[in-house]
Amino acid sequence: TGALKIARRPEHVEQLHGEVARAWRVGVDLDFISPDEARRRLPYLHDSGILAMIYSPTDLYLEPAQIPLGYARAAQRLGAEVLEETTVTGIVTRDGAIERVVTDRGEIRTPVVVDAGGAWSRVVAQMTGIDIPLVPTRHQLVITEPLDVVESSQPIARVIDVNVYIRPERGGLMLGGYEDDPEQYDAATLPPGFQIKDLPLDLGVLRRFADSVREQFP
Repeated sequence: TGALKIARRPEHVEQLHGEVARAWRVGVDLDFISPDEARRRLPYLHDSGILAMIYSPTDLYLEPAQIPLGYARAAQRLGAEVLEETTVTGIVTRDGAIERVVTDRGEIRTPVVVDAGGAWSRVVAQMTGIDIPLVPTRHQLVITEPLDVVESSQPIARVIDVNVYIRPERGGLMLGGYEDDPEQYDAATLPPGFQIKDLPLDLGVLRRFADSVREQFP
């Protein structure tokens, strides 16, 4: 769909110039875009308060859940066995090397373990005595009701100074951002059966994000 990056402060205009110069050196299609062209691609964008914008036609976004599912399906096609709903309860080592993985469905003898636990990567690594400095951090977003001006082919837009992004989703707009002081969690304390939807939703954070870009996305 492409991606639009928006600078509302002089220092971020300089940042965009640096990004374009770096992209050209390595052959990436990235350049500044005029307000008229930006509005053609994003009809709900207002250029008030915007100092500069760059556009990358080859950027894309996808649902994160598609990635591990894609890996799992590809592995199955190559002969791997996928054990769904199987809890790892321990990883046994001997002389500093992996020996076997203990699960609630039996043991798997293996010299190699790939820790792909996501938010639980640190918990998994601690089974082997390794500490990974990773802290799960809450990231919130909101999706509006469907809007007539929104099409799925429209690019994602990012506003640098507030770390907010807006993109089409389900006929409406998805709005999210990155907080200065987000909620963080100890994955070891989360109960069995925990799901991301169990985290508390703080609409105040999302309202602040929306207010911060209301001039450009009314």
